[in-house]
Amino acid sequence: MKSPDVIIIGAGTNGLAAATVLAKAGMDTLVLEKRAHAGGLSAYHTFAPGHHIPGFRPYPGKIGNTLSKALGITLSEPQTTTTYGLREKETYPIRPVPDLAHAGKVLKKILGIPLEQSSLRRKSTWVTPNLKTQAKNLAQWIPLSSIDLLNELNLAGDQCNALAVPPAARTFGAPKSPFGALQLLLHETEQTTDGHAPLVRELEIAAISNGATLRTNARVEQIFCDTNGLHVMIRGGEPIYARFILATCSPGMLKDHLLNPVLVHHWPPVRSRGTCAVLALALDGLPDWLKSGRVRIAPDLIMQERAFDHVRYGQIPPRQSLEIVVPKGQHTVVIYALQTPFNVSGGWTESSRELLMSRILAQLPDLDNNILARQLWVPADIATEFGVPGGHTLHFERDLDQLLFPAPDRLQPRLYWSGHFANRELGQAGVAGLLAARKILRKRNHRY
Repeated sequence: MKSPDVIIIGAGTNGLAAATVLAKAGMDTLVLEKRAHAGGLSAYHTFAPGHHIPGFRPYPGKIGNTLSKALGITLSEPQTTTTYGLREKETYPIRPVPDLAHAGKVLKKILGIPLEQSSLRRKSTWVTPNLKTQAKNLAQWIPLSSIDLLNELNLAGDQCNALAVPPAARTFGAPKSPFGALQLLLHETEQTTDGHAPLVRELEIAAISNGATLRTNARVEQIFCDTNGLHVMIRGGEPIYARFILATCSPGMLKDHLLNPVLVHHWPPVRSRGTCAVLALALDGLPDWLKSGRVRIAPDLIMQERAFDHVRYGQIPPRQSLEIVVPKGQHTVVIYALQTPFNVSGGWTESSRELLMSRILAQLPDLDNNILARQLWVPADIATEFGVPGGHTLHFERDLDQLLFPAPDRLQPRLYWSGHFANRELGQAGVAGLLAARKILRKRNHRY
């Protein structure tokens, strides 16, 4: 086949956004996706007739206007979802904390400093004249655990329990873990939506209409560079050469499977330890407490800490934090069980899966008798199906060192990577792919 100008590995939001930009700029663009359809972790997944889940991410972020302006199209912004807590079959609002949101925005400004200024010393010289007062508050808060920060804010017990839940999905950290406050600050700045599946469909149409080629069921085995240039090897196929390659897969997959270890020895450690299981239920009716759209089951902070103790030792906790989403227009419930071990003692057998489901359902009132169909994905299933080492739905643990010392976005001449490590999208879907595409275009234009 003819060699394209650029090969994009992965047809998630970042890959499709990059493909649209590059194809629109006149580059012959080929997108390779190992699954049968585009979208990755953000795509719709049908598990029973008439029932689907809006992806596998418990906290999908907003779609900023940056992507719409760059692509020259109007992307549908998913509706922001209000989260409620559950207390004895009654829901209560989980209120945002303005102080956390304000501090989180300042933190994002600091983290958004260009990569060439990513050393702590250079960051400090940029921060001091611009954000001196706010940075001082951050320096006091960031090292704290979630419990310490929430106690310092003097919030009600139910609010503390509920606010401490999201870090469980974002990083391998319990409420008492250091730097848990970092996750709280970032989460409070992000609007939670139902999912990015509609965005995936719009980006796929935009990429193809601008001339990009999408090949599904095309698993890339390895990336090579020889005397003829850069190329990828597809399972069961011939090598495909290109002037540029952009990988949008997880950093763990890129580092441990696709690239020569010599090229990535200087990367920060890629941990990617997923602790989120997804249970999809098709119901014949919704109980009253579920009609609010998104409900969080939040055990007390000590119970959440004990749940992580079980995870560390490969055990299923008796109670765990749950984030429950009800997609509009159908009787479907998506339950994100946020303290689930990747491996359990004895392996994920049928009995261990049944035990996990029974313990999840025991926390949900008035649900057992309404279930028509169900499907469970534990972290190991997510790792296998989506090629995410560790089964982490965010591809990596968003800890402080991962944010301050990202992997390079260019791995060698003409080989680029787009993801949370390399580009500062910080919660806006598809922007990492957009930034990577712009770097490729600058490199192409510089040649001429």
